[in-house]
Amino acid sequence: MLYAALCSGSSDVTVIGNRFEQCAQARGYTAYAFSATGDERRGYPQRRLRFLRNMVSGVPSWDGFMTHEVDDLIVEDNEFRDVRNGIDITSPSGRIANVRVSRNRIFHTRSDPWRGRSAAHFGISVAADPGVPFIRNVNVSENLVSGANAVPGLSSGGYVIGALAFSRIGELTVSGNGIADIGNEDSKLPKPKGFDCISIYQPSSNVTILNNTGNGTLDRYFLELDATTDGASDNIKISGNTFSTSSKMTSLTRFVRGNFKNVSIFNNRLMSSSRRTSQFEVEPESAHVALLPSIS
Repeated sequence: MLYAALCSGSSDVTVIGNRFEQCAQARGYTAYAFSATGDERRGYPQRRLRFLRNMVSGVPSWDGFMTHEVDDLIVEDNEFRDVRNGIDITSPSGRIANVRVSRNRIFHTRSDPWRGRSAAHFGISVAADPGVPFIRNVNVSENLVSGANAVPGLSSGGYVIGALAFSRIGELTVSGNGIADIGNEDSKLPKPKGFDCISIYQPSSNVTILNNTGNGTLDRYFLELDATTDGASDNIKISGNTFSTSSKMTSLTRFVRGNFKNVSIFNNRLMSSSRRTSQFEVEPESAHVALLPSIS
């Protein structure tokens, strides 16, 4: 591993107005411009971290910003350039709350040190481990993620399959984000596969996906929700989202597995080369969706 700045086991920390540059591995290995790790279950919590108005560049193999187990976290007004992953927030215990990620600008790397090998790739990820309690009160708003999954031959790995990706969140708001130039539109180059603009890949509750925009080329969906085979997600609102693409996408949103309760979907728009488009689709047999009457 390689770190530009390491701040583990600490609380009441503010990191503001710094430049983190060229934290790079020659080949496909993990590297972090900024990292803060704790362990709530073993008595090493971290609380009240602020990462504000910093410039991060040159981490093509891994994360611009990463935390494990930080409660009361704010990541705002930062810029990330030439990174494989922008902002990586995880909780092995699920015992954290109050995460705000807003007004960050993430420009993905145009290189692939992993040389086609499968490895994580995303703009912003907030995730608790499978089977643990939900992270509470997460707000991801007004961020720009540009150039995700656009490198020919790049292979996204693990469960994270979106420019914005979420797992096991209670009270999740994803609003006003822009996802620009996702995928690769050059017809002579292979299309990256298995990637969404927004992915919720574990059960979550009280979810609002509101007024997000995107453009580019996808072989999947603007928004994909997976509650797992035996799981359930409830109270989901999807409204005012827009995606523009030259590919033949037919649905903006897809429900994959599990039970989805109290779902409302309205005023979303998909502009694609397909003649017939829909607000959403449901994977037959594996997903079950209970809609509220507000669908249009």
